[in-house]
Amino acid sequence: MHSLIVGMTESGKSTLAKKIAKNLVAKKQPVMVLDILGSKWDANYNTTNIPEFMDYVKQVKNTFIFIDESGEVGSLYKEFFWLATKSRHYGHSVFFITQRSMQLKPVVRSQCRQLFLFCSAKKDCQILHDDFNKKEILKGNELRQGSFLQVKRFEETKKIKLF
Repeated sequence: MHSLIVGMTESGKSTLAKKIAKNLVAKKQPVMVLDILGSKWDANYNTTNIPEFMDYVKQVKNTFIFIDESGEVGSLYKEFFWLATKSRHYGHSVFFITQRSMQLKPVVRSQCRQLFLFCSAKKDCQILHDDFNKKEILKGNELRQGSFLQVKRFEETKKIKLF
């Protein structure tokens, strides 16, 4: 299941993503990270090199993949859409992490079954509401730092406090 993690700078996106990755590694699940800023992650594979990452991800199966700064990565590398549209056929679950929902093409957002929404601009909340059809998303601009909405398609929305 692909997931989208969206929110303003310092809202808690990377903290949540790194916590999820760490928990997966602790459960002996394979985790790959593409972080163009070079942050430290608890993962089996961590790189800043986009072409190398894309080559490697196509060679493995059933992996949890985290793409930090997804909006920027998507604009830099033409094969980025493969992660959203085809990687699930390899058994991959991708976490797309971005500051603005509008940075990601609708085809990427529509492939995500789960949304972790941190404080975001009203415009972004409207876009995500249109994508996920959940009224709670429209108040995403009111979330406090460290709080987020966990939205799964066809399930109830949960409000969670990370810190």
